[in-house]
Amino acid sequence: MLIHTRKFCHNLSSLRVYIYACHRNLMKTERQYLNEHQISLVWNLLHEKFGFDLKEWKQRFGKFHEEQGKGTTVIDSFYRFGNKFIEPVLNAILCRHELHPTFNKVVRYIIDVN
Repeated sequence: MLIHTRKFCHNLSSLRVYIYACHRNLMKTERQYLNEHQISLVWNLLHEKFGFDLKEWKQRFGKFHEEQGKGTTVIDSFYRFGNKFIEPVLNAILCRHELHPTFNKVVRYIIDVN
């Protein structure tokens, strides 16, 4: 039983590393195509589909962006903020694994539609 448990934990750890690597690659690819208009469309989708309080979330994002370095663009800050704070909320709402790239898929959807 102990051997199987160790193997399972190792496989789960490997899965987390794999999901995280895929997650990072999605960020790099999508970041190239995202613009500030599409960011506003992402905010609107989060409000319409998931009930996000835009005033509160945008205020949190504004504070987060201010804390980033001077060379950080709004788009880079939005990705970091979304993956750090929005994604866990979406995954909890949708009962998905904590590392599922839900936020990146929302962004990809907005990019593809527009």
